[in-house]
Amino acid sequence: MGNGSPLKPLSFSQQSTFESPSSPSASFLRPSVAPQRSGLSNEYQASSRGPFQAPYESEDEGDSADFIEEEDQQYNDNRAYIDEDADGMTDEDAQYDDDEAMDDYQSEIPASRTNGRGYDQHSASDLLLSTPGALRRSREGGKPGQSDYLSQSLQRPRESIYGSIAKDLYTRMPAPDVTEADELILNTETIITRLYEQGIGASEEEDKLQEALMTIPGDLVTLWEDYDRNTRVYDSEEYTTAIGPGPKATSFQKANYVAGLAIQVHHPQRGAKLYGSNRLKPLPQVMLEWLDEHHNVFPSYLEEVQHHRPSPSNSRLFWSTLFNSLIRGKIVAVVNLLKDAGWKHARNDSDVAAGQYGGAGFSGVALQNVEKVAKAAVEVFQQCPPARGDWNIRGSEWTLFRLRISQAMEELKSYAEGNSRDRSDTRTYGKSSLAGQSGTYSKAAQKAESKVPWHIYQNMVTLYSIAMGDSNAIVEVCGDWVEAAAGLLVWWDEGKDDRRQAFNRSQNNYRASLRDNDAEYYLHKLRKSFQTATDKDTDFAVNTADEVEVSLASLFEGDNEAIVGFLRGWSGPVSSAVAEVASLGGWLPQAEAQSLINMGSLDQEDLDLLGVDSSPSKTDGVKDLTLITYAKSLTHRGTMKRPNPSGSSQTTTEGWELAIAILGRLDSTTRSEEIVGDFLHGFPLTSTNVVDKLWKLLNETGMSGHAESVAESYATRLAEDSHKYGEALWYYALAHKIEKVKDVLDLLISFSLIQSIAFPPEAELDDHLRRLVASPKDALTEISRMDFEAAELLHKMLSGYATLRKYYNLRDEAVVLKDGVSKNGAVARKIEAASALMAVISSSDDNIRGGLYDEERGAIVNVDFLLALLGEAMVFVNQADYTITVDQIDILLKAIEDLQTVGPRVYSACAEFLQTVIASGRGLKGSSPTDMLRKTTSNSSGSSSFSMIGSSMVASQLKQSMSSSGVLVKGNIKRGWDWRQGISASTKGDDVLRILRLGLAKDLAKAWLNEADSKM
Repeated sequence: MGNGSPLKPLSFSQQSTFESPSSPSASFLRPSVAPQRSGLSNEYQASSRGPFQAPYESEDEGDSADFIEEEDQQYNDNRAYIDEDADGMTDEDAQYDDDEAMDDYQSEIPASRTNGRGYDQHSASDLLLSTPGALRRSREGGKPGQSDYLSQSLQRPRESIYGSIAKDLYTRMPAPDVTEADELILNTETIITRLYEQGIGASEEEDKLQEALMTIPGDLVTLWEDYDRNTRVYDSEEYTTAIGPGPKATSFQKANYVAGLAIQVHHPQRGAKLYGSNRLKPLPQVMLEWLDEHHNVFPSYLEEVQHHRPSPSNSRLFWSTLFNSLIRGKIVAVVNLLKDAGWKHARNDSDVAAGQYGGAGFSGVALQNVEKVAKAAVEVFQQCPPARGDWNIRGSEWTLFRLRISQAMEELKSYAEGNSRDRSDTRTYGKSSLAGQSGTYSKAAQKAESKVPWHIYQNMVTLYSIAMGDSNAIVEVCGDWVEAAAGLLVWWDEGKDDRRQAFNRSQNNYRASLRDNDAEYYLHKLRKSFQTATDKDTDFAVNTADEVEVSLASLFEGDNEAIVGFLRGWSGPVSSAVAEVASLGGWLPQAEAQSLINMGSLDQEDLDLLGVDSSPSKTDGVKDLTLITYAKSLTHRGTMKRPNPSGSSQTTTEGWELAIAILGRLDSTTRSEEIVGDFLHGFPLTSTNVVDKLWKLLNETGMSGHAESVAESYATRLAEDSHKYGEALWYYALAHKIEKVKDVLDLLISFSLIQSIAFPPEAELDDHLRRLVASPKDALTEISRMDFEAAELLHKMLSGYATLRKYYNLRDEAVVLKDGVSKNGAVARKIEAASALMAVISSSDDNIRGGLYDEERGAIVNVDFLLALLGEAMVFVNQADYTITVDQIDILLKAIEDLQTVGPRVYSACAEFLQTVIASGRGLKGSSPTDMLRKTTSNSSGSSSFSMIGSSMVASQLKQSMSSSGVLVKGNIKRGWDWRQGISASTKGDDVLRILRLGLAKDLAKAWLNEADSKM
């Protein structure tokens, strides 16, 4: 429930300190600000569990076996009160024989809701007193210790009626839009990512995961609480007693209300250090802190009572506030209220008290007796473990405290009742024998003879009963089922029932069950406490039309699927985070295969006969469904920003980035890739920045196949619709598409040979291609950081085109430079250019070595370019001013020989490409590159030997690159030389080879002569 008032009832940071009556504790004062987190977290330190037990009244045990059920045998034995033997239990139980005497008093407690009619109902501050009674049975005179609903609650927890109700509610809730602030969404994702990194990592160590689950989920709670506090609009006129964050609460506030408690219940944080240790908060402390923060219906009552004049005990709310403070664990408040009560002015509400003592206050002996009783209560509550920060209700300190409380109860009865108690039957408290005379002892006379005013006595008995763990007393003073369930979790002492059941089991089984861990015990007790608080014999019931109440009921009953279901309908970031924490923590149910029959009992023939698929479909689990729902909503979210922790700038994240990261954490890998694939199908790849983010994200989430598909799609669009050849190469390499990389490079080589220039020209190079050819080491280092395999691919495949481009640049260096002066001489440039060209020719010849076509040799340069490359080499053959080396002659002769001996289809493709090159150089009408480029098949496999000729990529690029004059490059092209100037348009491939053979023979003869001359 949201705090209707901005006041804070109590700070718990000083539980170990008791203030003097003259100076009320400062911790009771509430500043007029928005509610703050309770200080209970600073006071708890659990004590170790010891072999103590609290005694209870002895009862008939003959029928106790009827209450033993399998689940109670598993859980109810797991208690802090360990019996050494059956005799010991019997003896201690006997100490409580007189406890039932208080039952008659409880039915008349002035402050209880069943007797609240004695107060003035007109003031708004009486809401706590006028709340409907919790126990119908108490109205009928039933005894709390013998209530049927208590016995029923000790059996197996009944079948929940809220599971189907919850499912019906949350399945009808639509998926919410992601309206939370950018910072909340991104910070939530950061915390979840940290949970995976620290808790799982590469080693998946269970200890690391458990350590992470102890700390990191608490950061989520803090983040959501801060956001809720900063965005909540406080209404000073809003006053509600409903369960939940309030009628005007946003969906996020509802989600935070439930999710914060769910996480703390299953992943309690470490409490403050005490006695050199730092232990986890037990569930009772967690529940009380949550009540103080989120379900404080009357936050100002404690302050009102403390400042009431003439004294706190004169207030009509005194006893109700005292009981409520005890239920909520505010032990310091209880002690100080009793110490500073001001009994001299106490309010007398009962007729007997008013007749004896007047309308208000006590004096004389009566005042002394009341103060004595109150002092005894102060002394015993000062020894309550929570006063020292101990909320481990299973520990020995709590056992000892209940023993002290039981002794204090006995002393109170003996002192207050005196002789009347001796004359009364301790069980019925209605029968009496005075001097052997029979009859009924007048209760009015009994009240009149009490040393302590009757209503003071009654309320003191109730106070002690709560502390002793009496379930009826606890439920009776609570305002609603949430408070009652929490109160029962903290104070309800089930030890008596455990011991009674233990008589019907073996000692070994009973003691073995005590070894169950605290977490299981507390969760089981929370479920039983909720069922007891909402039992049909109480007036508390869950409002099944209210989503928040049903979700809380699901939480108390352990229906974690329903909890996540409700959160899924309220808030995407909260529900997904809780689902992931719950999945890692092991408290979220997993998806199961849907099958209507037992497949194990049928063979394949039976399945075929029935037409049943032997592999039934598997529905999305709770976690996967929640993450998918949130991710789909995130795809509609635009750019999100948050401050950068390291500086003033902001970091930006796209909604689709977060969606893919979340989908990458689905339990079902197949489902994850399916959803991401559907999302990517229509995703616009608008820029390299988007593609880089997407590629990196998909690889990080383990969807490398999708990452390669994205890179390939983007590269294909670039290759066909733009001149960004370098980017196309880059992303084809990231996609590991070797053939596509080769296609782009073949395209660049073919355009270069057709125009006999370095294509594209320097001015038209895109950034990626410029870096690849100008500073390949830096570019390849960059891509290797992204994908080492892609870097290796580019390093290998790029060498042929880069070397050919180097040849053209050396050839044209002198004419391209503005001053016309090259840094190298003409001869030096020609020698270097020849070396570069010979390397390209050698690579192009690799696949036809020996005249046999072998595609498996993996030539870098396509064989279809070989004749055109040999044509480029004609300028180096049979020249008067230049003689090629013997090694270069050897390369050329081998290439010629291989080309002339290879199959006709390979040679035909080479010849046709040569005709395209020649036609482009001469510019003959009807012989443009568009006319000449066409697909041929010349390799042994029947596929195109020149992969680019006739391809869609070449057709698209020719259309974009060629001018109206039929040339690929616009403007006046400057070349150092053009080999085509020495031939005619009718020159064929055979002519080129014949010219080369003749020239090479002459060059070889020159070389031999030079060698012979050098030896002389």
